[in-house]
Amino acid sequence: MAAAPEGELVRLSEAGKFAFLYEVKQAELRRICSVAKALFGADRAQVVMVESDHLKALEADGVESGSTASRKNSLSDQTVKAGRFYEIEDILDTGSAGPRNQGARHYAAVPLRPTSEQIVGVFAILTNRVRRLSAGDRENLIALAHILEDEMRLFQNVR
Repeated sequence: MAAAPEGELVRLSEAGKFAFLYEVKQAELRRICSVAKALFGADRAQVVMVESDHLKALEADGVESGSTASRKNSLSDQTVKAGRFYEIEDILDTGSAGPRNQGARHYAAVPLRPTSEQIVGVFAILTNRVRRLSAGDRENLIALAHILEDEMRLFQNVR
């Protein structure tokens, strides 16, 4: 296997600073996901940490915290590569549909950068119907992601 590029090594080092979040159930993360589901009419909301070759769920509906999935070609990986708000109106049109997406048709996500410019994870909503978020909804999802980043920093500082 080829060595990871320097930028990816820096990103992984930053993500490692938040590994402690897997060990504690965080009610705040769950509340933010619940707010996102209600606000956007989403079927699922999730916080996923992006490791070197896999994804690890911090909080996700129907997925045990700490469970892993392959990063390769995942929607979360596509969000990391985009480096900004990322939306797919119809997942079936992209060929990205698979068992991980659990029937979702719409995906909208924001990369998480709690302490630097390095992306350590993804905050996403998934909906079982085709849709496109309005400009206001995109701004609200990004604002919720910033609140989540604040919570992550707080958890890190009080540890």
